[in-house]
Amino acid sequence: MDVTLFHVPQADIPESMNTMQDRGSAEELQGQVEQQRPNAIFAGIVSVVELGIVIALVFGIGWGLMRWAETWENRPIVPATGGEIELTAARGTLHGRLEKYPMDLENQTEDFDYFYGRALDEERRNRRIGKWSDDQAYVEWTFLAGDAAVYQVALELASSAESAGSEFRVAVAEQEYAGVVPDTGGEENWETLELGEVHLGSTSPHTLRITPVRMASGNVMNLKRVLLRERRTPK
Repeated sequence: MDVTLFHVPQADIPESMNTMQDRGSAEELQGQVEQQRPNAIFAGIVSVVELGIVIALVFGIGWGLMRWAETWENRPIVPATGGEIELTAARGTLHGRLEKYPMDLENQTEDFDYFYGRALDEERRNRRIGKWSDDQAYVEWTFLAGDAAVYQVALELASSAESAGSEFRVAVAEQEYAGVVPDTGGEENWETLELGEVHLGSTSPHTLRITPVRMASGNVMNLKRVLLRERRTPK
């Protein structure tokens, strides 16, 4: 039996059939959109949550670093093993025109990384006091002694030939010691200058203050630290 196939031109298809096909395609597309909408909403929620976590981490790290810095600065200065008391430049309280340096990491406000805390601690350990251009400016520390003992007072300082000769005074435990800044061969050539012995009790905090008496030039000295080395226990 012969079967004759007839080709019906697209233009001869009734408009109602085209409309039904279009409607079916639109409904199918709408269905796909409806299926994908929960996924899009979920992805948006996840993105918002992730952004919130990142913001919280940034603020949390910043707050933690500030609290750590405050705790570090405010912790009491106490004797180390062996009885030595170290009064570093980083822990000194400045009054007047003199500065601590370097302060790059201390003043950093952004771009913190994993090693920031370690690098900041290293910067503080190497910090010095300089640009001491005011003969009324002074630096002081408050500290605790261990057992009542006699301590040798010494300064670790540096000065160029131009700045050498400045006179200063160290006051601690109602005693005063006079000193003259030597030429150490450069502003970063550190030497230890011993001034004398002081008796420190253990019952209350002590304050040590360094004050200029006469400036030889525009800088009293560069100061790294004051060392109080235990000599003997008083009888």
